[in-house]
Amino acid sequence: MSVILALDTADRTAGAAVAVDGEVVARVVERAAPRHGARLMDLAASCLRGAGVGRGELTAVAVTRGPGSFTGLRVGLAAAKGLALGLGVPVVGVSTLEALARSAFPWPGVVVPVLDARKRQVYGGAWDGETGEAVVPEGAWAPGDLARAVDREGRAALFLGSGVAPYRERLREGLPGRYREADPSGWHVCPGRVALLGHRAFLEGRTTAPDRLVPVYHRRSEAEEAGRLGG
Repeated sequence: MSVILALDTADRTAGAAVAVDGEVVARVVERAAPRHGARLMDLAASCLRGAGVGRGELTAVAVTRGPGSFTGLRVGLAAAKGLALGLGVPVVGVSTLEALARSAFPWPGVVVPVLDARKRQVYGGAWDGETGEAVVPEGAWAPGDLARAVDREGRAALFLGSGVAPYRERLREGLPGRYREADPSGWHVCPGRVALLGHRAFLEGRTTAPDRLVPVYHRRSEAEEAGRLGG
């Protein structure tokens, strides 16, 4: 039996979910991502109680590894790694963008999750809405460049996420006639999707030791940029 606890603080929400043998049995989402791990662990404890699962029954902890908010990612990864170390179970790092994309599946075209990366960029990528195959690699993109890369797929493209509203016009211009938007109610990461991706990775043996899990930023933080320029 697999029992996966999933945690997410990558973007503008915070969430936890529990999946047992590939079925999500409990989940909770809050609008604001916590800046400290204690609140996230409260969400996790609430989710475990709702699922009727004890910490000792967990077989792995899944967590969004990025891209996303630098602070949010650090909070989520620290909580997941600490919990996994204490329990002696592995962790699974899940792509924030893939988890967001899969909340719109199935869809007869390309699903394009975009997060607001600031500095006139988005974190984005694209997945086939029916097969789940990645068709445009994820990374930090200028909105127009991402739209043009998606346009080469030649199919309608469904956009969702926090990067849609600030860059809507640039994204639409790069996809004449093929730009679509998901309902805004689905623009946040669903922790249940993180749990299901974690379950699949666990079955396939794609786990890691807690001390080896690292975030995926896709670009340098402001502090790193300042250090590089200062050096």
